[in-house]
Amino acid sequence: MLSLDIGDWIGLSVILLFFLTVGILILVNSVRNHRIRKKYEQAYREKYCRTVTFADPMLFGDIEAELDTLSGILKAENIRMPEFGAQMPNAILVEDYMDADHETVLRQLHTAYANQQNILLHMAEEMRHLLRADEETELPADSELAELIMVTDFQFSHTQDALVMLIVAGAEYHNDTYSLSALYDPDTMRWEYEAEKIGYPEEREDGCGETAVS
Repeated sequence: MLSLDIGDWIGLSVILLFFLTVGILILVNSVRNHRIRKKYEQAYREKYCRTVTFADPMLFGDIEAELDTLSGILKAENIRMPEFGAQMPNAILVEDYMDADHETVLRQLHTAYANQQNILLHMAEEMRHLLRADEETELPADSELAELIMVTDFQFSHTQDALVMLIVAGAEYHNDTYSLSALYDPDTMRWEYEAEKIGYPEEREDGCGETAVS
């Protein structure tokens, strides 16, 4: 049976005390850094962030977004919008936001919802191009695939001439996940669609098409 003399016990106690002290110092430092970070974030928000409200009683109600005036990025997250596809989109992002964009954002959101079924069918068509490479059996109709599409958010960015809207969506089919998008250019009133199969880089085959808004 192993026995320890007084010197061994003292040495073991010193080692344990050392690791305990280090652990306490790490914890104290972590708590202090967290408090410093929270104070910095609060000071930053007070200085650079403000609330922007999109009021639309006809369709969306009041959507509250936060504008970072330093970065120019406006975000509305965890919001509840009307269903678009199989779920409710919950986020809006606008890059380089200006107050002049306010009505443009609302107008383009209305355009998206007014053309919802047409958009979903074109997304489904692009998704079907990818399925065709994998499936040997008969594929479902575009209308069936459209029912699987979940729109997650709307993203806006400035081009040289206009504020364009990107509708971001996804779908799952036979345990595979697909990333889908529709880009709207208000100047030409045209849509561009893309689809990508997630997780299989060697099999990716982007589809792209255009159609005019009806």
